[in-house]
Amino acid sequence: MSEKDPVIAEEIINIRRVVKGSKLGKHISENILIPILQQLDPLIDQMLDWIGWYLREEIKHVLATAKPSGFVYTVYAVNESATYGKYTEIGKYESSQRGGPPMSPDVGGDPDVPQSGNLLRSINYVVSGNKVILGIEPNDTSYHLWYNPAWPGKLFVSEDTEPRSSSVYGAILDSPEYEHQRPYFTSTIQQMKGKLKKQFREEFRKGVQKITGRPTVRRAIEIHFRWIED
Repeated sequence: MSEKDPVIAEEIINIRRVVKGSKLGKHISENILIPILQQLDPLIDQMLDWIGWYLREEIKHVLATAKPSGFVYTVYAVNESATYGKYTEIGKYESSQRGGPPMSPDVGGDPDVPQSGNLLRSINYVVSGNKVILGIEPNDTSYHLWYNPAWPGKLFVSEDTEPRSSSVYGAILDSPEYEHQRPYFTSTIQQMKGKLKKQFREEFRKGVQKITGRPTVRRAIEIHFRWIED
């Protein structure tokens, strides 16, 4: 195990800074605390990956199981250059309940028509050092969908000349500033915070107990969580 591992590197630097000038402090840190941190590093990496996976799957589940409104639209593809047969029926679209999460299918979604499942497929995470970064990837939709009040019960689809990124679209839907907000992202994270912290601390405690039986050492090692919204 190398001290360059990003998860433990910062803590090792902090420990050495604190004990600087103390022979006893250096002895304890170099022979006890730092070796324990190095042994815990694989466990921390696994737990960080688990947190990212769990959050991603929960948000995807919310999208995939969003309740329908019961109102079904007929979807027509539009060929702007056609003189005749400009509109072709291509399927049905059922909107999600007003105020609820947006519907985005987990399987079977056609990437060229709604509901395409593009938003669900765009939810992802990466582990960077001691951080889990969860977000919406900027995948573009290939179609433009609109509603014409003169044609109730119908939606129209054409090729999107200005593709809209799922990251932009997804952020708008989740924003409380949006008049027709469809909460699904930050609300899911808020609901899971307590459970994730509890699970991580429990696994971390078990890991420390396996490595050392010294109560004083176990009390000296703590885990802190920071949640940052961007």
